[in-house]
Amino acid sequence: MTSLLRRSGVARLANRRLTQLQGADAARFIQAVLTNDMKLVTRRGDAIYGGFLSTKGRVVGDCNVLQLADDAFLLDYDEEVAEPLMKHWKRYKLRMKLKIEDKTDALSLYATLPAVVDEADAALPPSAKALDELQTLNPGDDTVLYADPRGDHFGVRAIVPADATLNVPEGFETMDTTAYLDHRIALGVAEGKELVDGIPLECNLDLMQGVSFRKGCYVGQELTARTQFKGNIRKRLVPVALIPSEQQDVVKTLLELAFKPFHEPSHGALRAYLADSKGWKDGKAPEIGDKIVTTGETKAVGKIFNVGKDVSSTLAMIRLGSLFPSESDGETVPIMKFSTQDGAFHAVPYQPSWWPQLDLKTGKMLL
Repeated sequence: MTSLLRRSGVARLANRRLTQLQGADAARFIQAVLTNDMKLVTRRGDAIYGGFLSTKGRVVGDCNVLQLADDAFLLDYDEEVAEPLMKHWKRYKLRMKLKIEDKTDALSLYATLPAVVDEADAALPPSAKALDELQTLNPGDDTVLYADPRGDHFGVRAIVPADATLNVPEGFETMDTTAYLDHRIALGVAEGKELVDGIPLECNLDLMQGVSFRKGCYVGQELTARTQFKGNIRKRLVPVALIPSEQQDVVKTLLELAFKPFHEPSHGALRAYLADSKGWKDGKAPEIGDKIVTTGETKAVGKIFNVGKDVSSTLAMIRLGSLFPSESDGETVPIMKFSTQDGAFHAVPYQPSWWPQLDLKTGKMLL
């Protein structure tokens, strides 16, 4: 069977909650608590991504905001952060003219999972055709289709009535939430509880078009603004391929890959390894919380936040000083000699293709 990263599919995201916010103050309320700018959504089908922060500037949860009508918005978010998000919203709702209503049982959320590697191990660019094809196949007013607001590489999302069926283009397979998990981890995309208590910019909310630095005040914005305008970002969540240490032929091939974009020609062997990997079915699996170290040393340079199921990739928070060149070493690119702390896996961090250009000295996105 062709591996996940070489196939295109559609998955119903049963692990996501759907909540409608409706009322005269709906947009004003979201604007006051979301990291992104509600002025970017102006009509039905417009969507933005963003996070909700505590008063200390730490992530409570993240979501997509989809406009349904002038006074109605649908928020989709991971079920594992549903309770803290609901408490957060009710805390700040106060006397606003706003109704918060759970729509999870009434609606279904689907996401396309575009293939990212072809049969020749080349990286596939994002395609703009899927949205047009889905709109042609699903013309009814009760279906809302929109490009994932985090970026072109993340496919299309669809909201349909729970008792309806989404018609999908030829060549798209039916997939499940495990495939969705593996797909986003391979892409280096964190969601839900992986972000909780994190600093928004370390969690890449800015790189996923989820933070506005030009809007007015919102809950928790002080730390984010201070980091962007006065500080440095010293670590970020990145995807990390893990190779069992006994597979020395693969380890040797991937040992000296620099931290460059996934689509770079130099990363063909890495793409082939991930596309053809089978997860951890044949041996020991890494665990959330495992440390990543420079091989032969004990000081951690990162920590695993989540682990793929059927793809040999993980999400890890890694110190950028270990990945990018620095002035102190003559601007040489660091060699990727990393492993898990127990030595069971060789670790290869790689830069997601969807990342915009970063300032290597500050770790910040170039605006």
